[in-house]
Amino acid sequence: MEAVSQPFSLDMPSRFPPTYAQCRWLLIPVVAAHNLEEWVMVPSYGSIAPALQANLSGLLSPPPLRVLHIAWLLVTLAPVIVVLAAAAAGRSRFRDGLVCCVAAMYLANAIFPHLLEFAMRRAYSPGLVTAVFVVAPFTNLLLRQALREQYLSGRQLAAAVVAGVLGLPFMLGLTLAISSALASKS
Repeated sequence: MEAVSQPFSLDMPSRFPPTYAQCRWLLIPVVAAHNLEEWVMVPSYGSIAPALQANLSGLLSPPPLRVLHIAWLLVTLAPVIVVLAAAAAGRSRFRDGLVCCVAAMYLANAIFPHLLEFAMRRAYSPGLVTAVFVVAPFTNLLLRQALREQYLSGRQLAAAVVAGVLGLPFMLGLTLAISSALASKS
């Protein structure tokens, strides 16, 4: 039997949007890039959100840079552990729910404080570029793909998003507490 040759074509099969499994792995460099932008830029700006910090003076004081460095390491490594656990499990509603919860936390973080800070000052603050151009669109894509590919049901995804948004302040406080404790020991 003779093989039928296909005419030459520049049309390539589309790989966009990436699959949920690909997005899950890409969450690691997205988170790392955002945290790196903050790590590098905060020393020049003094805070991730200078206007919010000024409005909350007395309630919240900015942590020392050493505490922030430890916190950035923790919030970069934690998603790595979550992604590795989810990938190792194949399809696990619980573990993929955790991945979506982490994505929702970073999406919420893109809005508060980064976009809120920009709306207040109309100026750059550390983390703004990756929050707007990388984190927000990417996490939105990851969450849509989890639903589209049925890694999570609509109800499960909604629960993961709500948990991520509501859990963000708690996780930030916990991370800063752990970072402060680790910084004081060294």
